[in-house]
Amino acid sequence: MAAAHDDLSRLIALEQAIDRAHISARDREAARHRGVAWSGFAPPPALVRPPQALDAEAREKLARLDAWRASDAGRLLAAIAESQRAAAAAHAAGEAARAALARNPREPTEGCMAAAEEMAARTLAACRAARRARRIVRRAAAQAGGG
Repeated sequence: MAAAHDDLSRLIALEQAIDRAHISARDREAARHRGVAWSGFAPPPALVRPPQALDAEAREKLARLDAWRASDAGRLLAAIAESQRAAAAAHAAGEAARAALARNPREPTEGCMAAAEEMAARTLAACRAARRARRIVRRAAAQAGGG
């Protein structure tokens, strides 16, 4: 539930930032029309949405985000991203092992053991996420009649 609250807080902040950007753009446009200007060319007054409207918009966006996250595409993308992050972490651990070995080639175990353990753990995590992605795609294909 904390993640949903964090998402809602971020979306409310986004809605506030959108309003600030609209007001700023309106103010810039109004500055262009100061002084002598043709009638009717000034921008309309800036409308600031009340907090309830910001909250409602953020909640609507959160509902759409949650629905997308629960969809096959959302779950697939999450699994792919998780696999990629784990693979990148495994790669970084491998680079740490290389660096440790470069610092002391006569003692390859010193500094390399933790990196090797990290590489193994991250590689397993990448594989688990990749298998989850494969299951999602297979199930979606079967439901679509293509599998």
